[in-house]
Amino acid sequence: MKRKTPKIFTLEEVKNALPYIKSITSDLVSLHQQLLGTTDKKTDRYLRIKRQMQVCREELRSVGCHVKSEKGGLIAFYWKGKSDIAELYWQLGEEDIYYWREISKKNLNFLPSAIKKIEFNVQKLKTPSIK
Repeated sequence: MKRKTPKIFTLEEVKNALPYIKSITSDLVSLHQQLLGTTDKKTDRYLRIKRQMQVCREELRSVGCHVKSEKGGLIAFYWKGKSDIAELYWQLGEEDIYYWREISKKNLNFLPSAIKKIEFNVQKLKTPSIK
């Protein structure tokens, strides 16, 4: 069986795909929670939820991303990093892509655009209100 070459995204491509990714990931997390609440693995409900989760995973794979956590809604995208292929990370509830990680490393790094957003929000908090 031939392995498919993974899609390497640009940051802009990931951001453009996020609305679609958010919808599917939201469904996947909800289905995962429903599955945890189902104790009998032989029921029609359990099997239906498992099939629906598989459809969600396949939809995400068709876009080119991969699921890191169904429970937390963590999605990764392959990306050309500073020196090698890295992964960009997005998690359900976040409005943008903030983190990346080199494949061979464990530590997460902030994207420069995320650092600017954080610095802006911190400066906003420190700004005294004028009455």
